[in-house]
Amino acid sequence: MTAPLLPNPYREDLLLEAMLECAERFIGLGDELEDLVARVTQERPAAVSLVAPRGMGKSFMLRCLAHPEGGLRLFSRAVGRAFADEPERLLFVPLDLSGGLTGTASLSLLRQLYEELLVQLKELLKVDDVTLLPLERMPSGRVSSLGDLRERAQRAIAAAREEADDDELRQRFTSELGATMPGGLIELLRRIDAWGLRAVFLLDEFDTIAARLSREEYDNLRAVLAVASMVIASTRALSEQVPAEVQTSPFFNLLQRLTILSLRFLSPEDARRLVLEPPTWVAGMQFRFTEADADFILELTGLHPDLIRETCEYLYRTRYRSYRAGQDVLPEAERPYVRALLQPLFADFFAGLWHELSEHDRRTLRPIAAGELADEPISPELVARGYIVFEGGRQRLFAGLFRDFVLVQGASPQAAQRGAPAAEVELPPLTELEQRLLDLLLERAGEVVRRDTIIAALYDDVVDPREARGRLDALVFRLRSKLEGEPLLIESVRGQGYRLIRRAGP
Repeated sequence: MTAPLLPNPYREDLLLEAMLECAERFIGLGDELEDLVARVTQERPAAVSLVAPRGMGKSFMLRCLAHPEGGLRLFSRAVGRAFADEPERLLFVPLDLSGGLTGTASLSLLRQLYEELLVQLKELLKVDDVTLLPLERMPSGRVSSLGDLRERAQRAIAAAREEADDDELRQRFTSELGATMPGGLIELLRRIDAWGLRAVFLLDEFDTIAARLSREEYDNLRAVLAVASMVIASTRALSEQVPAEVQTSPFFNLLQRLTILSLRFLSPEDARRLVLEPPTWVAGMQFRFTEADADFILELTGLHPDLIRETCEYLYRTRYRSYRAGQDVLPEAERPYVRALLQPLFADFFAGLWHELSEHDRRTLRPIAAGELADEPISPELVARGYIVFEGGRQRLFAGLFRDFVLVQGASPQAAQRGAPAAEVELPPLTELEQRLLDLLLERAGEVVRRDTIIAALYDDVVDPREARGRLDALVFRLRSKLEGEPLLIESVRGQGYRLIRRAGP
């Protein structure tokens, strides 16, 4: 019986939600999250610069902190004394800057911080619109409890609505704070700080705007830090992105750096849990990886959580229809093809890791990937950053898929060269559909042919796009199996389609 299609338990947002439902499910990054919670909940507001290359889990950490059932509940023991009795007074305000900002960067940033703060304050106070709040009727000092603060805010709005319409109340709210930035934002932060609340701004992908901000604009952020904490996540330290004259702003004197330079690894126990447990958290889910599946997956991914999760997400998406209870999801005979299919999924990530290495370090990794002793002395930094691990007295690369990537980088230029396949290659017998697919790829050998282009050319009887993609995946798998040992290789290009290349010769 085919397992029913349920939400993918390995999809990042669903996995995070499932972990946050139960503290016992949380896997990985606990130490780093506890450190962040401790820093931003001190008696005085703090600013933390969270620096890590892509794929190290920065965004995951910020989402966990922002989640109502996230960092505070899981790491309540780390909350500072001022908020330990009532951690809900901490107001986490997330802002994703991956799309950058338009206009004057600082004004756009401060305005967005202000708007996001209003959203979170509305949720905290449980009111319909926080801009209806008559600030002059609110207390000027600390309120005994969050529940009392909510009641006062709700009563104040109800009373004010009996005296004025909503538009007039909003105008009063803006007038009380000041309409310009950063004044309006800072005054609002002062008010909520006086009530005993603490705003914690979580700025993800700060690289997109860091270099655009002037010294004056960083000074404005310094003023915000007088009454709010802040976590700034970026791939590089701000000192590498911001001119020296801008770094004279006192804002930079307050930054506490939390750097995650090494590849992020789970313990062997947590890595296996990440493969085996998520389907058990979904009601009605039949799909299960076996222990043998887990062994194979972890050989490919090592203990890197993002590689594990994305691999499992892909395998669930492509294998749920053929799942049979009690059987391996990945039979041994199919594993070489699965390995080839997975490599393009992480090509960008591995290329980023490779790009960060010196040529000396690259020369060190190549023989290790080939199962030989390193020709060059191993840099301690390579081990410290997690590229090389030691197991049973032997050195190896941290993941089998990364090993495959390094072997390709180590090939000679002649072996790595891609070109159009020779027309005279003799192939095994193909079905009509397999031949049509091969002909289509041969016509554009060496180029990426988009999936929708292939589907349009091969299938005129399929309406459901998901069904079409499933049929194409199955067709590509069959054709690849027939091309095994031949000088032709169908290469997957993540998010785009397929490309036919000549396999490197001996």
